[in-house]
Amino acid sequence: MIQRDILVQFLDEYFSIEKYGPDPAMSRMVPSVYNEADLKNYFTEYFLKLYNGLMVSGAEGVNNIFGAVFPSREVLAEFIDKAMPGDLLFLHHPIDMECGDPQGKSGRAFLPIDKDQLDKIKENNLSIYSCHHPLDCHNEISTNLAIAQKINLINPVPCLELAGGFVGLSGEISPLSVNEFASKLKEIFSLPYLDQGGKDKIIKKVVIVAGSGDKVDFFKQAETLGADAYVSGEIHCHIDNEKGRTKMKEALAYIESSQMSFFGVSHAASEFLVIKDQVLSLIATKFDLPIKDIPLSNWWH
Repeated sequence: MIQRDILVQFLDEYFSIEKYGPDPAMSRMVPSVYNEADLKNYFTEYFLKLYNGLMVSGAEGVNNIFGAVFPSREVLAEFIDKAMPGDLLFLHHPIDMECGDPQGKSGRAFLPIDKDQLDKIKENNLSIYSCHHPLDCHNEISTNLAIAQKINLINPVPCLELAGGFVGLSGEISPLSVNEFASKLKEIFSLPYLDQGGKDKIIKKVVIVAGSGDKVDFFKQAETLGADAYVSGEIHCHIDNEKGRTKMKEALAYIESSQMSFFGVSHAASEFLVIKDQVLSLIATKFDLPIKDIPLSNWWH
């Protein structure tokens, strides 16, 4: 067992939570899906200042650490079922996100945690810790570095500056055809299919942007860096609203004219590797606590 506050202090300092100020995405998205009363009722004051850090505060003693990307109903059901009082769930996103399936249904974007599950988490004295932008930008453990290790990226260099950090990573790989690289990515991320586009070419230089990489400005910067391939959770949006349809149209137009090859591996899967391979291992090594990752049953969430 470890005291919750000791664990939280370590995580806050390791990921430099306060350095970045309010999370550039979650400080907008979290308030948009909750009313003010629910925010104050369920979440800590500290979290509501930065939208990172200890989000829900449970019992003081932590026995087990769980890890996931999104607090989906499926993920929280497993956490609630298996956790002991005081146990902590480390999340990349503090709210759920339906990103849509390129071969299935469109997503609904950001979604609040259901109140019945929030009530159960509070009732069971469980804790939730969320780390979004700081985890994307960390120079030792990050969403992009976890992917880079799996694809054997050589000479990784941070790129794509955003809100005081770098949300992309560029580097080289041993030359592969598009089909060879796609097969490798499907195996790494346990996916039946990818979201693909762009040119059919030999891939030597890669830019990685875990999560929402479907930004034309990012595409342009990657192309300027000489990338043959652009790997992201999302290469174009599959969210069924006006903004989503506009983003998809813009991304598809750029991909059509680009000299790069594009690979979408799903938002959730692209960010799960860092939780499973790096974050949980860091905590287990530091505090000698049992760990358990909670994957989604369908990565095209």
